[in-house]
Amino acid sequence: MAKVIPIRFSDEEHARYEAMAAEAFPKPLPLSTYLKRRLAAGDNMADAIRVLGYAVDDLSRRKPDQYRDDAAPADTSRILLEILLLLRAVANPQHVRSVQSELQRLGIGAWQAGESA
Repeated sequence: MAKVIPIRFSDEEHARYEAMAAEAFPKPLPLSTYLKRRLAAGDNMADAIRVLGYAVDDLSRRKPDQYRDDAAPADTSRILLEILLLLRAVANPQHVRSVQSELQRLGIGAWQAGESA
């Protein structure tokens, strides 16, 4: 059986979330449905960020002799840039906002255009 969880929002927060639910893609959603989906997406995003972090950490710890001849350590930044551009190409603005919100929650600053890496 489903459990009901009461959550209090300020008028400003309620209005903001209600506006986001009204602009949900591909069609407007009831506020409760929007918030449930956003919570689930946040959990999935946190898991994905954690897994990507492990992969990047693993790549950064490898010694040069652990790379194949055609995959030098300098390729790592090119690989990451390609992944970033591919993800940005397929992500809708709501997904980008969700990812950036999750990064903020984790205490990681989101990359902004014009910043050096």
